[in-house]
Amino acid sequence: MPLMSRLAPLLLLGLLAVSGCQPAVLSTVLSTALPSLQARQETAQLIYAASQLTPYFNITITTFAYAEGDADRIARIYTPIHEAEAHYLPVVLRNTLMESGHWGAVKVAPLTDASAEVQVSTTILTSTAQDLALQVRVTDSRGINWLDQTYSARASAADYAVDETVRGSPFQGLFNQIANDMYRARVALSSTEASTIVRASLLQYAVALAPQAFSGYIQRDEQGVMQVSGLPALDDLMYLRVKKIRAAEYRFTDVMDEQFGHFYNKLQQVYPFWQRYSYELLAYNEHIQTTGSVSSRPRSGSWAATENVYRTFKEYKMNEDELRELADSFKTEIHPTISELEGKVIELSGPLEDQYRQWRALLQTLYIQERDIQERDIQSSPE
Repeated sequence: MPLMSRLAPLLLLGLLAVSGCQPAVLSTVLSTALPSLQARQETAQLIYAASQLTPYFNITITTFAYAEGDADRIARIYTPIHEAEAHYLPVVLRNTLMESGHWGAVKVAPLTDASAEVQVSTTILTSTAQDLALQVRVTDSRGINWLDQTYSARASAADYAVDETVRGSPFQGLFNQIANDMYRARVALSSTEASTIVRASLLQYAVALAPQAFSGYIQRDEQGVMQVSGLPALDDLMYLRVKKIRAAEYRFTDVMDEQFGHFYNKLQQVYPFWQRYSYELLAYNEHIQTTGSVSSRPRSGSWAATENVYRTFKEYKMNEDELRELADSFKTEIHPTISELEGKVIELSGPLEDQYRQWRALLQTLYIQERDIQERDIQSSPE
């Protein structure tokens, strides 16, 4: 169904709301239908690092997924924007975690990293300009869940105020809550547990490359939690090769994370404005629901107020079209990722998910080739 056809009911409701009420501009409706600026909800404050918390864990945030099966009419209106949000919101969380100062490298990746020291996987349950609900799961390299819960927040009128001195950042408090809960889980770890997480991460990466060589160093209990039963020797050539290959992957994921950052910066030019106009339209819709049937109210509206609703819708539509174009360009016009591997410049193209798979396949091939060369050298060396 064309986008205009899907948005028409919401536009019509907004027009009827104005034509059925006393003449009023949008700000009046917002002040009565939604929380006032004075009643704004308290935003959770981010906990900043006051002292060193070593080792600093590296965090991988996978691009967000969307919950399937939501047939709500308002949710369907937002469908064209969902794919953009799935790449935009992870960067908001990444920036929040980095700002807190508790962590090492925090990166957004297109696929789950089973060997990540800390892996964040998130499903978007609800996302409108008014409400955001996320199902967040945080797991460390041992397979232990730090968090597995739902976070939800509702935006206030102040978040979309015209006055910049009053305006807030919609849903930043929700991301602060996630970051704070991750910090609390981190400080609850003993130094032994923290060291095990770092070792388990590298060993899992080694097992993925060479299971026969490294699987004996880890064990899993009945709950699937990994225990480190030993470590390779410091001068183990195969283990040193694993570390070198992982360093190459870190450089690659740095470049990939930058692409998510560029996309976020592009969306920042449009997304906040789309949110504001979307919020205004939803405010009209909620105003109708709270005041009763449109037909039961005197029809004494003003043409100026009607024009105000249409202007809001027009701006909403323009921003939505631009958002959709940006989302499409993120899929079809992703810059090739260029990285260096063993002195060779490697260029990967296509969607980021495909580039990530190609890179991992290259690293696997490189490891096998180097292993075969080492074995031939050993066999050909004199006794």
